[in-house]
Amino acid sequence: MSFGLHTFTRDIKADDPPEDDYSDNREKRCFDYERYKHSHRLPAIVREIPTCRKLYFSRTRTGLINYATFDTADGRTYAVFFDVMRYKTRGPNTVLLTIESAYELAEAKRDTREGRVSFNVLLGPALRGTKPNPPPRSR
Repeated sequence: MSFGLHTFTRDIKADDPPEDDYSDNREKRCFDYERYKHSHRLPAIVREIPTCRKLYFSRTRTGLINYATFDTADGRTYAVFFDVMRYKTRGPNTVLLTIESAYELAEAKRDTREGRVSFNVLLGPALRGTKPNPPPRSR
């Protein structure tokens, strides 16, 4: 498993202190203390994803991604956006699950679900080195 920087950072706002800037070789973001606190749950969540009943496809600006939702202790919805791909260097039947982003969903956030999917449906294409077929686009 691997974790992207969007699991503990967010877009930079004008009033953010410069000492909270965080960057990698692709982008500059702001360290988010709330996302960081929630990110400590991610290793346990990754172990739950294969049996999770709340897995969805979601269309984003950059394409199709998978995500799961989990309830937080205070009753909010925590969304975990992830990708599954073949991990050839570790063996022919090995996948790498990468958490691209994770955060509490705002109640007013647009619903991006494009259909449910099971983890087993994601494994086949990943092991073949392809992407799963997305559901038909909603109108």
